[in-house]
Amino acid sequence: MAEKTKLIIGIILFNMVICYANAQTDSLATKIDSLEKVYNLEGVIVTAHKRIFTQKPDRLIFNVENSIVSNGGNALAALKITPGIKVQNEQITMIGKNEMTVMVDERPVKLSGESLINFLRGISSTTIKSIEVISTPPAKYKAQGNSGLVNIILKKAKVGTWSLILRNTYQQATYGDNKSGADFNLRKKKLSISSNISTASGKDRYAMDQFTYYPVETWHLSAPLKRSYNFMNVNFGVDYDASRTLTIGMNYLGHKTNNPFRQYKFNTEIMDANNNMSSYMETFNDKIHKGYTHVLNVHGIVRLDSLGKKIKIDLDYLRNTNKDSTSDYGASYFPDREQIAGSYYANISRNKSEVSNYAAKVDVELPLWWINFNFGGQLDFTTNSNDYTFYDNLSVSQIVDNSQSNYFKYKENIAALYLSASKSLSKRLSMQFGIRVEQSYTEGRSLTIDQANKHHYLNAFPSAYVLYKLSDIKSLSLSYSRRINRPYFYDMNPFKTYTSQYDYSVGNTSLKPSYSDNLDLMLSSGIFVHKVWYSHVSDDYAIYPTIDPTTKIIKRSPSNFINYYSVGMSESYTFNKWWWWNSYNNVTFYYINKRAILSEAPPMIDRISGNFMTQNDFLLNKKKTWILNFGFYYELPYISSYSKVASNYYFYMGVRTNLLENRLSLSLNVNDIFKTYRMCETMTSNDVRYKYDNRFDTRYLQFSVSYKIGNSSIRGRRHATANENIRRRIK
Repeated sequence: MAEKTKLIIGIILFNMVICYANAQTDSLATKIDSLEKVYNLEGVIVTAHKRIFTQKPDRLIFNVENSIVSNGGNALAALKITPGIKVQNEQITMIGKNEMTVMVDERPVKLSGESLINFLRGISSTTIKSIEVISTPPAKYKAQGNSGLVNIILKKAKVGTWSLILRNTYQQATYGDNKSGADFNLRKKKLSISSNISTASGKDRYAMDQFTYYPVETWHLSAPLKRSYNFMNVNFGVDYDASRTLTIGMNYLGHKTNNPFRQYKFNTEIMDANNNMSSYMETFNDKIHKGYTHVLNVHGIVRLDSLGKKIKIDLDYLRNTNKDSTSDYGASYFPDREQIAGSYYANISRNKSEVSNYAAKVDVELPLWWINFNFGGQLDFTTNSNDYTFYDNLSVSQIVDNSQSNYFKYKENIAALYLSASKSLSKRLSMQFGIRVEQSYTEGRSLTIDQANKHHYLNAFPSAYVLYKLSDIKSLSLSYSRRINRPYFYDMNPFKTYTSQYDYSVGNTSLKPSYSDNLDLMLSSGIFVHKVWYSHVSDDYAIYPTIDPTTKIIKRSPSNFINYYSVGMSESYTFNKWWWWNSYNNVTFYYINKRAILSEAPPMIDRISGNFMTQNDFLLNKKKTWILNFGFYYELPYISSYSKVASNYYFYMGVRTNLLENRLSLSLNVNDIFKTYRMCETMTSNDVRYKYDNRFDTRYLQFSVSYKIGNSSIRGRRHATANENIRRRIK
């Protein structure tokens, strides 16, 4: 342990030395890359590149409009090369954070998973001005989650412009899927309208092998998954400038998911101590899922003067409904395929869940000559209900099993106040401090058994930021924030979900929130970003399997059993010295130490880990209308929840072109070229070792086309909402 500590300290000190060296020396190349001027010297024109990275006290800004990705790409492609952001097989995360919230012009995008990915694909990079990376969110944002924020800033549209973008993407893996959409934007003198619709349909699959090593036997479970899906997103927004001092508007987001089937087939081979099969099981799991989400926001901005004083008001409503129907059946057999007497089972379960949220917030901005004040408040009222019915299907007619059925209702009310202040003490030094106070009340009640769990807690969440400009192009920042991570609604629901008769998951009504303290040190220049971070999390929760040694039934339930800290560093470098080659590179190293307060789990696991990413764009012509890209991602072994995950890597490449005066965009991409990406993890519980090998269908060929109509490429105005994180906590 002492050697590892010394190694980590050495890594951090080495990185700080590098940062200091860079801070003391302004290279000519960096200076050139950061200038925005054109010099005319006796007929010779010298054009310098614009800055790619800039820094504010609480965020790093990636100037997308100054990079090659602005030419014919999309928001997802821009995020791939944003420092601190990891897009891994279309999963978006922030390095060093458990979660991440995506915003567009300060308005949180209330989508997740594939819906979020498709939404980002629909934002043309030509409309993006910059991307803000906020690793330690300030007091004005909710304290929920050990997460960061990514804010996509769109270019302002000119008055009297409109645009219509039609887009389609076809993707072929084992199965094919198709995604289509349209975006319409209009900007009049006082009126702005933005709307989009997107649809997707197709099938996908993945395979899993699970090994359970008991002292005297081994269970090997293999499970291919097949899933069909289709969904639709509808988004509409309008803003109206009623006067010079008043702007009002509304936004609506609708999401519909329909997965006609999700089919598992589990084959479990039971091997004795001599590795001979003693018996095996066949288990089938079929699931049908339908879901709807409606989000409505009404907002207003009152400008108190021309110096920036303003009041922002948001009223929000969210409703999410999911319906699931699951059928489980199976039996056990001897090696000669003779069914074991009494082993057959069958059941059906149906669950209807609803989440509703009402929220309101007020933000006041008061820039004064001597200091800038921001303060405000927020109210959140959330209700989550789950009606779970379990049917014993062994009989001819379905019989409700009341012992396993349950109706669960969860209420969460949060009241918050915040205050922040910022001040530029000199041309080089600026500071920002904030405090957010949240009063939370939660109640989880099982109406079936008349059992309730209530919690009241008052928390203060401070934040602080210091920025020092070492030169015109280099800035050094130090930031701190405290956060809270409330559980997913699903994880608190006490009903059981069976994978087989020997494996089930169940929620925990006694789950508590976890807390994190985060410290970041960052040095940025025109093409370099150096970062060192430290994070400490207490009472973190995760799902850890426990096993009954007699029945061999595995229970998977979340609990607060982890305390951990992580310390690490990352280096981002953008190379664009030649007109035909742009290279974006990031390397990260970190150490994580987790300690468990759970008798079934090892008392401690720790690991040094890291990852490397490179993406290279090659311009095939000087008009920059043909671009070839190639990328590589590699991740060292790491810790997820409380299990150890093996290393993985993959390659990807593609080509895109812009035709017809950039109105027509075509792209062809290949992901995971050599089909190398997989997830292999191990864990130990009650002296029983588990090994999981998940193989995803990540190698695919993708063709995309989009066509723009109109007199300008614009986006409607976006607005921040009050219930920004409720959608994220819905599974």
